[in-house]
Amino acid sequence: MTEHTRVNPSRPAEPGVASIRPLQGRGPMICIIGAGVGGLSMARALKRKGIAFDCFDRRDRIGGIWAFEHSGQHTSVWHSMNMNTPKGLYQFSDFPMPRHYPDFPSHRQVHAYLNSFVEHFELRDSIHLDCPVQRTERLPDGVWRVTLGSGEVRHYDALVVANGHHNTPNFPDYAANTTIDAIHSQQYRYRHGYREKQVMVVGVGNSGAQIAVDVSHDARMTYLSLRRGVYVLPHYLFGIRIDKVMGVLNDWWVKKILPYPLSGLMFTGLYKALIAKRKQLGMPKPDHLMMSSLPTLSENFANRVGDGKLKVVPQVQRIDGNTVHFVDGSQLEVDAVIYATGYHTDFPFLPAKLLKVEENRIPLFQRIFLPDMPNMAFIGLFQAVTWGFLDMMERQAELTADYFAGQYLRPEPDSERRHIAAERKVIEREFLATPRNNYEMHGPTYMHYLAKELRQGRDRAKATGSVSPLLVQAYAYDALSTLAKPQASAVESDPCQG
Repeated sequence: MTEHTRVNPSRPAEPGVASIRPLQGRGPMICIIGAGVGGLSMARALKRKGIAFDCFDRRDRIGGIWAFEHSGQHTSVWHSMNMNTPKGLYQFSDFPMPRHYPDFPSHRQVHAYLNSFVEHFELRDSIHLDCPVQRTERLPDGVWRVTLGSGEVRHYDALVVANGHHNTPNFPDYAANTTIDAIHSQQYRYRHGYREKQVMVVGVGNSGAQIAVDVSHDARMTYLSLRRGVYVLPHYLFGIRIDKVMGVLNDWWVKKILPYPLSGLMFTGLYKALIAKRKQLGMPKPDHLMMSSLPTLSENFANRVGDGKLKVVPQVQRIDGNTVHFVDGSQLEVDAVIYATGYHTDFPFLPAKLLKVEENRIPLFQRIFLPDMPNMAFIGLFQAVTWGFLDMMERQAELTADYFAGQYLRPEPDSERRHIAAERKVIEREFLATPRNNYEMHGPTYMHYLAKELRQGRDRAKATGSVSPLLVQAYAYDALSTLAKPQASAVESDPCQG
């Protein structure tokens, strides 16, 4: 059972639910929402700076989507899933994955690795599980009032949002009017329930392609419906891991030498020459250059098509009963549908007026900061054309911790807004116009310029004698609350419950 170890809150939890002890000292106090990779990166970065924090997550384990759970209540990996990112490209800079892990570790191995990271850097005591954040409010003095699912109220000098963006499923319009057995990929866990059934997967991102391959091993026949052709990469090419074959070509300096559309033309040509002919997969011709959307990485996709167990079909127009009608006029009888159609980015715990997100368009400076908001940050709120996102979240957390410590100085708000506008133009020019791509970026280029911004921000801080932007007022709320009531007696802690 998860237990909390802090007592005396600003407002106690509901009866029967243990409270959380206030953070000690009179320094800044930070609230992190989410204990996935982004939240863990932020926790470690703050601990290195000696900044006190609480990290809350509604799940019962750390790890975000890597924390497998059976119920489908939260987005998580499925039972047989292996990581698509090659080992070595999804690890913390000073804490490598174990040497004995395979090239593409299982989700169990990834979760064990994240657990060992938490233990190694002694983060566990500041992480509170089964503890959802119900709502947040920024008070007139800048302090964040955080209400937990237990009813307990806490106060913090800054808020870091790292809850991920795979929380609210997106469904196609026609799905609301169907009666067929259907789920979103968010709920997919086991393939055995589809044994001897005709199954259609809708959507060909990484999840859609991987689920189609997985379910095809038990289903009588699996169909994959898609709107457009995509580029599907295998794990290995000529016996060599795919990132070692193509990885260097996706570096920032190659993109600098071959700006859009030249880099896309290069990758498209290589794909056609070395990897696959679209007709061999039954795939329609892509209407975009490779790298103008995140390529689909799926081992055994071509094999399952070649074995006749997986077939690509057109975009769905509507579903009547068990009959699927496609936009080309053809139709098909299926027993079940799995929608791998992405997610809406939303933050139900944030004030609605704070951040307006339309189809995943998120106006953040360096994908981290809201202009004019000095004590708030977002970690991991992006999609990227790269091999893995962990190192990007680690660097975001490093910059954010430097900022909270007064060692990095942000540009003026108007400068941040100009940067956001310029980045929006790049997205509209270089990436497909879809909700998934509306917060896309080229990963290596982002990493290069984020490192440059960190250096410049540190120089600005030194030149101006910058101090922390945090006003360090939250501790007073808890101190006043403690004085206003009798000393709490020791009780056995129960999980913070929603």
